[in-house]
Amino acid sequence: MSSNLIFGQQEVYHHFSRNDQLPDATFYDIIEDNYFNIWLAADSGLYKYNGKQFILYTHPDQHGDAVFNLTLDHKGRLWFNNIYGQFFYVENEQMTLFYDAHDLVKGQLVPFTINDDSVMLYTWYSGTYSVSLTDKTVVKKKQDLVLSMRRNGQDIWHLDIPNDKSGANRHKIVKDVKDKSTVITQFYENGIVAPQLFIVDDRVLLLYKLGGINKLFAIYDNGSMKAVSLPKNLEQISIYNIVSQEDQQWLCTSDGAWLFELNDTKLEIQKHTLESQSVTNVINDFNSNIWATTLDNGIFVIPNKDIKRLYLPGEKQKINAACQLDDGRFIIGTNDGVLYIYNSDLQISRTIKLNNRGAVNYLYFDSQTSSLLVSTTNNSSYKLDVRTFQLIRYDNILNSAKSILRVNDSQIFYGSFKEALLYDNSLEKSQAVLIRKQRVKGAILLSGDRLLISFVDGVYVYHVRQKVLKEIKHEGESVFATSIGIHENDIWLGTKGASFLLLNREDDKLRFRESITISDFNTLKENSSSFVKLQSDENDLWMLNSGVLTLYEPIKRTTQQVNGQLGINDLITDFIIGDEVLTAFSSRSIYQIPKDVLKSNFKTAPITITEVTVNETPRSLTALSKLDHDENNINFTFNSNGFKASEYVEYQYQINNEEGSWRRVPYGTTQLQFASLSPGDYSFKLRGKNNRSTGYKYLKPVRFTILPPFWQSYWFYALIVLLIIVLTYLIFKRQQEKKNKKRIQEMDKLLMEKKIASLKLENIRSQMNPHFVFNSLNSIQDFIVSNERELASDYLVKFSRLIRKYLDYSQQDEITLGQEIAALKLYLELEKMRFDDELDYSIKIDDTLNIEHLMIPSLLVQPYVENALKHGLMHKPNNRMLMIDCGVIKNKKILSIKIEDNGIGRQQSALLNRNRGRLHTSFSTAVNNERASLYKEQFNKPVDIVIEDLVNDGQASGTRVTITLPLN
Repeated sequence: MSSNLIFGQQEVYHHFSRNDQLPDATFYDIIEDNYFNIWLAADSGLYKYNGKQFILYTHPDQHGDAVFNLTLDHKGRLWFNNIYGQFFYVENEQMTLFYDAHDLVKGQLVPFTINDDSVMLYTWYSGTYSVSLTDKTVVKKKQDLVLSMRRNGQDIWHLDIPNDKSGANRHKIVKDVKDKSTVITQFYENGIVAPQLFIVDDRVLLLYKLGGINKLFAIYDNGSMKAVSLPKNLEQISIYNIVSQEDQQWLCTSDGAWLFELNDTKLEIQKHTLESQSVTNVINDFNSNIWATTLDNGIFVIPNKDIKRLYLPGEKQKINAACQLDDGRFIIGTNDGVLYIYNSDLQISRTIKLNNRGAVNYLYFDSQTSSLLVSTTNNSSYKLDVRTFQLIRYDNILNSAKSILRVNDSQIFYGSFKEALLYDNSLEKSQAVLIRKQRVKGAILLSGDRLLISFVDGVYVYHVRQKVLKEIKHEGESVFATSIGIHENDIWLGTKGASFLLLNREDDKLRFRESITISDFNTLKENSSSFVKLQSDENDLWMLNSGVLTLYEPIKRTTQQVNGQLGINDLITDFIIGDEVLTAFSSRSIYQIPKDVLKSNFKTAPITITEVTVNETPRSLTALSKLDHDENNINFTFNSNGFKASEYVEYQYQINNEEGSWRRVPYGTTQLQFASLSPGDYSFKLRGKNNRSTGYKYLKPVRFTILPPFWQSYWFYALIVLLIIVLTYLIFKRQQEKKNKKRIQEMDKLLMEKKIASLKLENIRSQMNPHFVFNSLNSIQDFIVSNERELASDYLVKFSRLIRKYLDYSQQDEITLGQEIAALKLYLELEKMRFDDELDYSIKIDDTLNIEHLMIPSLLVQPYVENALKHGLMHKPNNRMLMIDCGVIKNKKILSIKIEDNGIGRQQSALLNRNRGRLHTSFSTAVNNERASLYKEQFNKPVDIVIEDLVNDGQASGTRVTITLPLN
């Protein structure tokens, strides 16, 4: 929240304005509820300030935005009304319309009070009414018209006039206690304007205007009515309200707020603040901050009325240096070479203008000579006698000083951006002693004429008499100190960050005692890299860093800051410590702050959870107890009420019972998000405290459970274990079955291989049957006997070649179609010679077939060719024809081999065999059929064999064998 400060001549104020998102400029009333919320009745509606933002409350049936008369009942509900005549209350963050009394009030803004069972309406149109809280029954209680009403505990005071024209100037002051009404006093007066009753310290005051002059009276229970004298400056201004807050009485007027005391019949003004502001009400919150609402300029907050501030007289002047003088006086030097001397009451006692108008950068008061040494940023410096105000100018002596100290009766230390010198009282350059050529950061005087000087590259001790300079190191390393201060027997060296090195100086010896880091300081909103000034009083150490002034109590090791909670948001450039008052300086202002104010503790309002979201969806706390596994992104928004609470309340949290380990929440952050929480039970704890408080406020732990997904539940684990067991069993069983099947397959394979081997032998036997061999040998013999040696030789060569092919091919499971045809040609040539050339045969091959690469079972066709010769053509006397056709069918994916003869047919051949007394079954054909079946099983290639009987005019004309198998 941004800030804008408005200052009078005395008090420090914080002004809520549009920069703070203040929603309106006109406010009629203000109240603090039991939870330390600040409620505001504004021209644009009802607002709640929770320490962070202004929240508007509305109702759909509301007539007009402006609300008035904020009141809390015994249940803590906030009541208010509007000019239209509607009465509302807020409970559990909901605005409720209680009763619309428009017909009773006729557009008047009327006072009201809340009893245990009813709401009392005091109208100056038709009298007093009671509205039941339960059934809203309306009962008229009195006829007299009520001009004003105030409640004091159980006592109701009101100012009445008769509800007729007979006594228009008769005014009665009535006191109601429960159901009993007593007229305390009455008076007769014509022409009074805006009469009002007020309660101040149990005293009833009557205020009205008569002839443009304010009249104030004190009313007593005995019926007496005494006039109270008002100061002249209060007689004609508008007085809107008279309030009593924590033993303080305030007049709220068109010319600011007036703090007063009422001594019998005399009103004495103690303080006038917020001059020219139209103040409508004043309250003190739970931390004693004073809130004031205005008619046209927003809201003002006085954090502490005892803190004072003054501006510099010149509009463009800036404070560059300050110094404490004697008798409670102090002096400041400006950027344009002007010195202002102030008395203890913050009045300027003298103004001194330097000759060269150079910017003052350092001031040192030499109490030994009652003179002020003035350093400027140009070549000039001055010595001012603070008793006679005689001013002496020096050139190139003390200019651009970083430190000036009285060392002894005769010497003065001077440190600048380039060197450290010792001057004598004459301040002559020629008499100066050079200590070291190096930039000085600061210096302090030790006992025994020793100086502790902080240079930019280390800390040194300088013995003035011996003129010896010696560096002090910590653990063998140079110390880079930005500031030096003394507290009791320790020298504090401010180093980088919020850290200090402590040098103990007992027995005139310097020993490093310890290193301290002010952990609390790093948590404050305004922190810095290093301290630029350290100064102590009896018990405390005061530290300045980057415009922030901090009080540190070494014994307690606690810090308190001068910050916006006190109404001071300026960057502090210097400070002076007095006995009871701290004087702080910014570039344009002077602050006087009582020390006890800085040590006062603030209260911390209770911490509440304002919103909970789960996966970015709002949830109530009661609905948070059980969450599904995927509802694991939880956001808590929390708050602690109070002035600037969002900026100055530090929060810490624990999650999941992290006992003893509290994690800090960054300042200004009022929400925590926990993403991707694992399933389990959680306890969210939160605590917070104002950084000016000593103790924490704790939120009641929020407990919730994130349920595991079903796959992480015990029953699912049991199911998984069971499934694993079942699967293991099934896998084991399947493996066993596979092993058994494999073993069976291996056995079947062995049997098949054995059978195939046997079939191969049988096939060889079938190829070399005795008749064929006998006939072949007999033919060779005939050729020899006939002296046909060439034919015998040719026949023998072909016969041997055929036998060799049979033996070779029988060892192979598959041969090419070309090899099969070559063997068939040899066989047919031999058979043709045996048939004395009474055999014609043809072999036809489809041109698309690549017979040299097409694989078929070895010696598949020959048995069927042999059957055709032996059983079909042998018994035919002539015209023996055999045709072998190799082609492709079914889209060129099936090989077809046809063996066709024009023999006597199978039936006639079987009849001849029977007549000869023998039943013959082609042995080689049966073997071939079984080989075809095994070939299909082994190579997954089906071999189909179809035998057809050819018939011509009802007579057998031959046999056709068709062998089909897939092309490989």
